[in-house]
Amino acid sequence: MDIKWLSFHRCDRTNDIYYSKEKEINILGKMFIDNTIETAIQLFSYNSRLHAESWQAQFNLGYAYKEYGEISLARKYLCKAQALNPDNKDIIRLLNEVSKIE
Repeated sequence: MDIKWLSFHRCDRTNDIYYSKEKEINILGKMFIDNTIETAIQLFSYNSRLHAESWQAQFNLGYAYKEYGEISLARKYLCKAQALNPDNKDIIRLLNEVSKIE
C-alpha cells in the first residue's frame, strides 16, 4: 500500500479532517508495522507532524524506525517522546534498547 501522498499533505490543524484521528492513525500504523514497515513509517510520520505535542505519536514513529533499522531516527523521535512524557517506562525501555544497538 503506497500512501506517499501523506508526505505531501499539509498539516493544518484548523481544517484537517485527520486532526481528531490521532488514535486511529496510530492503530492503522500498527497494523502495517510487521508486513509493510514503510507504510507504517509514512503513517506515523504524518501523525507525528500533525500531533507534534503527542508523546505517543513520537513514540510510535521512533519504534517503527527502530524496527526498520534507522537507529538515529529512532533515537530522535524517542527523545521527543521522552521530552513530552519523561517518566514513561515504555519510552525509557525502548531508548535503552536503541542505545545497546548503537
